Amino acid sequence: MKGVHGINVNQGDSDGATPLFMACQKGHAEVVKELKGFLAIKVNQSRSDGSTPLFMACQDGHVEVVKELKGFRDIKVNQRSSDGATPLFIACQDGHVEVVKELKGFHHINVNQSSSNGITPLFMACQNGHVEVVKELKGFLAIKVNQSNRDGVTPLLMACYKGHVEVVKELKGFRDIKVNQRSSDGATPLFIACQEGHAEVVKELKGVHGINVNQGDSDGSTPLFMACQNGHVEVVKELKGFLAIKVNQSNRDGATPLFMACANGHNACINELFKFGVKLKKCKKYSEIDCYKSHPNADQTIIRLLQTL
Repeated sequence: MKGVHGINVNQGDSDGATPLFMACQKGHAEVVKELKGFLAIKVNQSRSDGSTPLFMACQDGHVEVVKELKGFRDIKVNQRSSDGATPLFIACQDGHVEVVKELKGFHHINVNQSSSNGITPLFMACQNGHVEVVKELKGFLAIKVNQSNRDGVTPLLMACYKGHVEVVKELKGFRDIKVNQRSSDGATPLFIACQEGHAEVVKELKGVHGINVNQGDSDGSTPLFMACQNGHVEVVKELKGFLAIKVNQSNRDGATPLFMACANGHNACINELFKFGVKLKKCKKYSEIDCYKSHPNADQTIIRLLQTL
């Protein structure tokens, strides 16, 4: 059909999808190769949702199609869809590591270009636990590992929140990683891992140089505080291994990790805290013993131990 007079290679359907778009979506690399021969071909023409042929090939993981599109003279690798996502973004989101590897060779690719929510390709790979994609992104010289979204959440914080320990291991290897960088509500990666009960992530963070185990959120609550509040005893055990841990550090209301463990009846956490050398400290008008005695989980042995502090 290439030789038919007046043929419109760029005419789209009702959604704006062109012949090239459809070939890319279906993974038809040989068809894409043929379409390259149409002089009037518009490789960056998008559908109604702003997605281009390259975007669609990346979304569906069609690496051979991506290779073909790389040869189009006017290809715009950073062109965004209506929600701000780039071809690299969507490949990282969906875990298509071979596509990411291929995109690395595109001239002028912007590895840090974010979506409309401020989310980068690295952020998406970390959120979804795509460790092989994270490894590939490490090879982009311009990568900004600490670039956060609009809420101040970094790729490392998101990996910690989701409990993706293998991703956390990879991020530790990024040269400029800021392990204590806080989100807009003051949470650090360690804080969020402790809050969510991801003991293996906490163990991994322990080895990161310069980590601040006592850094609180905007309310002054520490990682240990959150672990005790939520009853994550395995996390409490891991935190014990941090030499700089301040077990009696309180939040703005004066509540300590021990207070929160007592108030919530987390007996296993209380028993671990006894090994830390905890001290009793009233939170406003209530003491740890008062709170603990009123809880259904109250244990007489623990009450007697509390009374000796």
